[in-house]
Amino acid sequence: MPDLEDDDEWEIEEVKDKAIIKGTTHYLVKWEGWPTEYNQWISKEDIDNAQNAIRRYEKNKKRKSNVKKSVGMKN
Repeated sequence: MPDLEDDDEWEIEEVKDKAIIKGTTHYLVKWEGWPTEYNQWISKEDIDNAQNAIRRYEKNKKRKSNVKKSVGMKN
């Protein structure tokens, strides 16, 4: 499992979810090369080198939200 306390930098494959934990934004990240059971909640401040992954997550989340809204309007 990636050890965030060492000086190595781990590559984020994908941001899977977002939550507010103790008043701070956290993202559930999937580490590149690691199985999903090693996904971790990481604070936004600790993953500032992964802005592209965060943008992809936010864009995908917004697109899914828009699809749900348009499907709901058709009913």
